[in-house]
Amino acid sequence: MAALVAGGFFAFVVPRFGERYPAAMADKIERLRAIRGPKIVVIGNSNVAFGIDSKVLARAFGRPAVNAGLHAGFSGVFLERMADVNPVPGDVYVLCHARYDDACYSSDPLFVWMAVETRPAAWTLLRRSDAAGLLFGLPDYLRAALDESAAAAAWPDGRPGKPKASETAYARRAFDENGDNVFPRVHRYDLVEHVVPPPGPTRETADRINALARRLREKGAFVVVAANPVVEDPATDPPEAFEAFRRELAGMLECPVVSDWKDYRFPREWFFDNSLHLTNEGAARRTERLALDLAAWAAEHPESGLVTAPGFASAAK
Repeated sequence: MAALVAGGFFAFVVPRFGERYPAAMADKIERLRAIRGPKIVVIGNSNVAFGIDSKVLARAFGRPAVNAGLHAGFSGVFLERMADVNPVPGDVYVLCHARYDDACYSSDPLFVWMAVETRPAAWTLLRRSDAAGLLFGLPDYLRAALDESAAAAAWPDGRPGKPKASETAYARRAFDENGDNVFPRVHRYDLVEHVVPPPGPTRETADRINALARRLREKGAFVVVAANPVVEDPATDPPEAFEAFRRELAGMLECPVVSDWKDYRFPREWFFDNSLHLTNEGAARRTERLALDLAAWAAEHPESGLVTAPGFASAAK
C-alpha cells in the first residue's frame, strides 16, 4: 500500500524539504548500504543525531560506525527500522531511546513526508501500516510545502532576521557521511526543567525490542541498549531514580543494557539547545563513555567479534 501511495504522488509532490534535517535520513540509509563488513550502528531520536561522534567509535573498535539517529517525530518502531538496512553478521546495533513507552505511538506524518518526499532510499523504511498515516498527513505536508515555496519566493536569502534553514544545525548539510551532526554547536541551553528517567518501559515496547534483537541475532548481529544523555542539575531526578528505571528495563529485555545512566549525567555546558542535544564536545565525551560501555560488554561476549583497537584503554582515560 505504501508503494501505491508513493507511485500515486511522486508525480505531483515537489520536494521542498530536501535541505532540512529529516531529509538526512536518506543519506544515513545510503551510508548503511555502502558498508560491506561489520559495523556499529547507533539508533535513536535526536539525542543520537545531536549526541554521537561516530569517529570516536570507529577509532575505538577499528570498524565503521554510523550515527543513524533521526528526529523525535518518528516513533520508536520507525527509528528501529534503520536496523533492517543491510544487517550483516558481526553488526552491533546500539539503541539509545529517550523513551520506552511508544509502542503504540505513530510517527508524525508531516515529518515522515519531509523525510521521504521523492527520495527513494527513504521510502524503503515505509511499511504497509504507514499508508493510512501518510494519506492522513498529506494535506498538512502540501500546505507546508506551499508555505515553504512562498517563503522561498518572498525571501530567497532567508526570512528577515533568521538564518536560512540550510545554514543551521538543523540542515541536512549539517550531517556528515557517517550521519554525525558536525555543525559547530555551542552551549545555549539555559532552561531549567525537571529532567526525569525515560518514560516507560512498557511491555509492548520491550516486546518490540526483544523481537528486533531476535531477528538480528538470526542474522549474526547483536543489539544492546545504552543510555541517553542527562543534564546534571539540581532539578534533575537523582541517580537512584534512573537506576531504578535501568533495572526495570533490563529485567524486561532479552538484550543487554550496557550503560548506567549515572555515567551519562553531563554538565549543562555540554548541552546545545535542549536537554537531549549535545554540543560537539559533549557528543565526543558521551561517545567516549559509550565506547567504554561497549568495550566492557564485548569483553564478556567475545562471540560479538567486537574488539578494541590498540591504544584504546589509554586513549579513553
